[in-house]
Amino acid sequence: NACDTNGKTTDPDDLAFMQEHGIKNCMYSSYSKSDYWAGAVERCGGVDKMPTMDQVAKIADYIYGISGTGGKQNINSGLTMNTDKVAELGFTLSSGTSDSFYVWSGVEYSKKSAYYRYFFPTDTIYNASSRYASSGQAVCLGD
Repeated sequence: NACDTNGKTTDPDDLAFMQEHGIKNCMYSSYSKSDYWAGAVERCGGVDKMPTMDQVAKIADYIYGISGTGGKQNINSGLTMNTDKVAELGFTLSSGTSDSFYVWSGVEYSKKSAYYRYFFPTDTIYNASSRYASSGQAVCLGD
C-alpha cells in the first residue's frame, strides 16, 4: 500500500503482510497499485505454497506430453498443447485466437515483477511479468 520507488515500505501493515507471506519487495509501479502476484501469494498462503519455476515446467511437461523442460527453458516450436489436460488442471485459456494462458510461480524477480510460464498452443516460455498483470493464474501447493 505504501511502497516507495525502491520497493520498500515502512508501513506496519505492509511489512507484516510481506513477512507473513515471504514477499521480499513491496511492489512499486507508477502504472498501477494492484499487485495481482501478491494477491496470488496471499491466496496460496505464501510464496512457499506456490510452485518454483521447475515445478511450473513440470506442468508444461504434462500439458505438452514431453519431459525434461527446465524451469528457465523456452521451447519455441513443435509442441502440441493438450487442452483436455489444461481443463483437467483447472486452467482457463484466454479468449480469442491465441488459446494461451500463464501461470505465476512463487519466485519474485524484482519490486515490479515475478516469474511465470506462458503456455501457447505450440510453445512454452518463461519470463518475468509485471506484478500488476491481472491475467496470471495461480497454482497453490498442498501440504
